[in-house]
Amino acid sequence: MVLAKLDVSLGHILDARERKTYLNPARDLIWDLSRAIPLFEEGLKLVLLGNDVPILKQRLQHTKDYLRRSKNSRKLQIYLIGAFPILKRTSSILPLFCSTTS
Repeated sequence: MVLAKLDVSLGHILDARERKTYLNPARDLIWDLSRAIPLFEEGLKLVLLGNDVPILKQRLQHTKDYLRRSKNSRKLQIYLIGAFPILKRTSSILPLFCSTTS
């Protein structure tokens, strides 16, 4: 978040490639991104929940407008949930979802 604010305060000096490289919102949300990357590679999906998600989206996508409108910055209450999608049925999960009759 600090780099995004610095970019705005200096008149948007970062180009599109630099923004994509250096302004990574995941670094602001995940404590140790280096440990999370292997999980992402294995299919981890993240979901943001909370009333402040639209405010975070505005901060990230329209930083200049957000900073112009919001003089009082506050901590956002956002919940981050990670899950691995189930790609196929396996015998270990079938009994949980299917009833069997003899």
